[in-house]
Amino acid sequence: MSYLRIAISSDNHFDINHVNADDVVAPQVRYLREQGVALYVNTGDTYNDFRKTRKYFHTLQSVAGDSFDVRFFSG
Repeated sequence: MSYLRIAISSDNHFDINHVNADDVVAPQVRYLREQGVALYVNTGDTYNDFRKTRKYFHTLQSVAGDSFDVRFFSG
């Protein structure tokens, strides 16, 4: 039997919590790879600005390459 590991997060609020996205991307990719995640889904509230949210998740996917897929919802 084969399994698909999915990681889900929400309400990161990087802007409100004063998190620098450049400091988070590499450790997040490393952690998700170590966990054998095939799909990472964020269900919203990363930033209060969709452009920043989109940029973050596009960067995350770029750094992750083909090791896992990244999907996100705005909100």
